Amino acid sequence: MNSFIVNMPKKIHFNVELPVICKELLSEYGNILLLLPFESMENNHVIISVVDTLSADGKKLIVKKVASELGINALNRLSEELSYEAVDAVLAVGGGSVLDAAKIISAQYTNGGSAEEILNGEISFTKKSLPLYIAPSTHASAEANSIVSVCSEPLRTFKKEIQNRAFIADEILIDPRLCEGGSRTASLNSMMISFVNLIEGYVSKRANPFCDALITNIFADYEKSIYDICANGIDNEQTRATAAYASVVASVTKEHCGRGIVSSLANAVCSVYKIPYGAVCGALMYPATLKSMQKVQMFAPASVTTEKFSRLGALCSGMDYEFDKHHVLLRSLNNNLSDLRDDLKLPALCALGVERESFYNIVSKVLPSETPVDFAESELIDILEAAF
Repeated sequence: MNSFIVNMPKKIHFNVELPVICKELLSEYGNILLLLPFESMENNHVIISVVDTLSADGKKLIVKKVASELGINALNRLSEELSYEAVDAVLAVGGGSVLDAAKIISAQYTNGGSAEEILNGEISFTKKSLPLYIAPSTHASAEANSIVSVCSEPLRTFKKEIQNRAFIADEILIDPRLCEGGSRTASLNSMMISFVNLIEGYVSKRANPFCDALITNIFADYEKSIYDICANGIDNEQTRATAAYASVVASVTKEHCGRGIVSSLANAVCSVYKIPYGAVCGALMYPATLKSMQKVQMFAPASVTTEKFSRLGALCSGMDYEFDKHHVLLRSLNNNLSDLRDDLKLPALCALGVERESFYNIVSKVLPSETPVDFAESELIDILEAAF
């Protein structure tokens, strides 16, 4: 029997008040590195309260800003600045680039090495990383995984993902208030990343019962929360809490099930164009999933993957899953994803600035995925064309 090792933080705190939980968890540390987004959250009342609470406790806060695109040079500059500072723990509040920087810095501070050496896998990480606490401010991902993403310099020459257990945060702090009040576009982009990760993780070649149970438990509620927040204007602590939990599940799913074809294609597009990754995921979500479903039906209609797609159809529609209803359930999933694209007015690739002339360049940059079917180059071009 194959063993399954779960890579997750020690603890995930849901629906907490960030200042209160930070005071409790960081009480034993004197020098705390606080990482925030460059487009500052300093005016956010939650962040202000965190700073005031920790400062009142006599903590030394070393505040650093991280740009929305995390590059190698920026990481090296940050590491050099911190080499003159005593740091006992890291607290990161923000989106993907802030949390990725925190993951790398917490491991780099104790193990040394440049950002290039880390990206090239030249650091063994034999020493324990600094204690790391992260509080996501978007629903792109709760970063409850060992994956980081870094751009080369100049930015956008390539974007590389690396994975190492040293990057797993000690604790995740989910305060839904951090995500409230964001723009519809930012919320939609971040939520599409998690939505795609849930679909692709469920049908992945590396799918497992642990992630399957998490996904089926939250999938329908998460789809409803996307509609509530991004279409119906119901932006409150309850809808954000549902979305936050789903982002944790999506993050864990990516860790254990790998990337799918949407994620791979989106990474490739974003290595050519400076476009928000979540927007590209939204544009590719329906045509890429449909292409996968069609190919599975063509070559393996009685496979477990067909059952998985059918079960997603049942979750979306509220119907009971039955083996002899695969055709109905697959059609239901197709209609559901198509409606989601149309109802939320997800922009096509052309509206995002992608040009047809770049399709072959994009396809050349696509990395292998855990999608249950293989795609020829011409089929990837077809997906891009359908998303155009």
